[in-house]
Amino acid sequence: MIDKIAFLQQALSGLQRAQPIAPAKPDAPADQGAAAAGDMPAATGSVRDAVFEQRVRQRVARLDPEDPQRRRRALRLVVEAGLLKEFGDSLDADPAFHALVDQVVSTMHDDPAMSAAIDLALKDLLP
Repeated sequence: MIDKIAFLQQALSGLQRAQPIAPAKPDAPADQGAAAAGDMPAATGSVRDAVFEQRVRQRVARLDPEDPQRRRRALRLVVEAGLLKEFGDSLDADPAFHALVDQVVSTMHDDPAMSAAIDLALKDLLP
């Protein structure tokens, strides 16, 4: 069985370490290198982590702050994004994938021992 706490911590580690991606400069020449002037992280893994963070933060920001299920929905977004990052975006088209995400989120959300770990992991996403 997958260690749920370790999986959640791994999925959120990029959110805790990564810096937001700077917006593209519209007047920058196309031939400048990606690492020029710190526009993007130099390593491919860093770019991937930054894209992951940006995707999760944008989606969580769209959640209604008054939604009583906001914490659970944020957790679902993190789990879904983490799995898509790890196994590829093509999974998003598979209905069984979404059922799996729902099952993982339900298991994690309903486990009282995980509540503190989830709150800690989501604290930066849910001010």
